[in-house]
Amino acid sequence: MRIAIIFLTFLITTSTIAGPFEGKYRLDKNWSCTDIGMDGGSVAIHGNKLYGVESLCTMKNPTRVRDMGAILYDLDCWGEGEQWKSRIMLMKTKGGLLHISKGYASIWLRCPR
Repeated sequence: MRIAIIFLTFLITTSTIAGPFEGKYRLDKNWSCTDIGMDGGSVAIHGNKLYGVESLCTMKNPTRVRDMGAILYDLDCWGEGEQWKSRIMLMKTKGGLLHISKGYASIWLRCPR
């Protein structure tokens, strides 16, 4: 019974990490939705992973931003032989996501499903 409760807690926590942001996005309307993680391709969020352009980040410590429909994440990232930490805030828009980081904001366009 104890194992079942721990497993259920893990599933609930894992499914709420990416939650409403799960999917593929492109940073420009001319970028490809089929090539995830490539320059000129798409980025993707799956579970607690953010697959960026030539990088992969683990999304941790999701914190809801009151009355904004946004979530703030701590990121542990690696790519091209480097590792770094970062923070981002994601918020749904009509056609995708608003991605906000320190000193930078961009709109990610949702790829067709």
